[in-house]
Amino acid sequence: MDMFESQPGIHRHWNSACERFASDHNLVKLAAEIGISAQVLRNKLNPEQPHRLTVNDLLHLTNCTKDYSLVDGALAQLGRLPCVAGDEITSATNIPAQALKISAAAGELAGESVQLISGARLTKTRKDAIVARANKAVRDLMLFAYAVEERFHSVPVLSTTADLLTNGNLPGLM
Repeated sequence: MDMFESQPGIHRHWNSACERFASDHNLVKLAAEIGISAQVLRNKLNPEQPHRLTVNDLLHLTNCTKDYSLVDGALAQLGRLPCVAGDEITSATNIPAQALKISAAAGELAGESVQLISGARLTKTRKDAIVARANKAVRDLMLFAYAVEERFHSVPVLSTTADLLTNGNLPGLM
């Protein structure tokens, strides 16, 4: 087999993201919005078909839907974490609210883990829901880190003064 030929199953995260995206959206309407036929879009999102999404397709679909699951699937395929959208960053300044979201997500994922350990059946729908929840939890953690950074940098003189008084040295100098 030529190294550039598509190999079934080799891109599991990407294929799964394409399947989830296709099941979550009205492909007829979406295809019309991005200017291709619905059948071509279905084929491009079907891992069994030889047609593939282009980067332009990916960008158009993500912009039209504000659904980042395809981008997250590509990132997961590359061994990277899910993306955080810029509009999410601007709304993530409430540190206690972010902490509560993280706690809620951790509780939900812990409950799923207990069920999986006990031998509960893992259906495709349930797997997709768990993956989506875990990706959302990673985003919430990143937004929490961003909010903390923003808070620190909003009054850097006070933060540095507190470090100086507490530790007796300036951060970065010792």
